[in-house]
Amino acid sequence: MAHPLLLPFGFHQLWFLHLIQSLWSLR
Repeated sequence: MAHPLLLPFGFHQLWFLHLIQSLWSLR
């Protein structure tokens, strides 16, 4: 899993949304 700090801010938003969806799927 890539670090959000190394990615552009635009891609950071997509990474954050993907992380939320992943956590939501586990529940």
